[in-house]
Amino acid sequence: MTATVTEEVRALSGHARVRLTRAGVLFAALAGALIWGGRAAVRYQGDCRLIGALKRGDGVAASEALRHGASANAQSYTEYWSPDDYLLAVFAGSEYKRYSLSALMLASIHGNTEVARDLIRRGAHVNKSTTLGDTALTYAVKHGHADVVELLLSSGADPLRRDRDNETASSLARKLKLPIISGLLTRDEAGTKN
Repeated sequence: MTATVTEEVRALSGHARVRLTRAGVLFAALAGALIWGGRAAVRYQGDCRLIGALKRGDGVAASEALRHGASANAQSYTEYWSPDDYLLAVFAGSEYKRYSLSALMLASIHGNTEVARDLIRRGAHVNKSTTLGDTALTYAVKHGHADVVELLLSSGADPLRRDRDNETASSLARKLKLPIISGLLTRDEAGTKN
């Protein structure tokens, strides 16, 4: 066999034949990889625009990024030291933890109900948690956004989920003295237990 050996490949019509050399097959594979890679690069840029807009609290830019193909489950990867992680690193020499927030978590932090609704409609995972156990629901509670809490609960967020400190969203609301949010969570917890 030589490098010029050809393969016969049936065309889609079923009766026409096309002769491709190994170089032609390699070229087709490379072209496909570039097209796929290009789509991945466009998706990555859209995700970056979405995360950047959400970090700034810019709902208009976030909605625009979603309309242009950003993933509803985009992640913001940042380096984060919790106080416990810092003490472990200082005294035990452990590595820092990577801490990532989903687009829905960022929308919940800023209280952007419309973007949160759009993310959920596009398939965002409402119960995704960080390495510390925080979810979009716990962030909405911590930042006092009752409308986002209500949206997340109606979209299937788990009010009984516990974080690393064994806190639920409801116990956080009580601790932070947020009676409206606490009432929403208590009502939803009662429905969940039945």
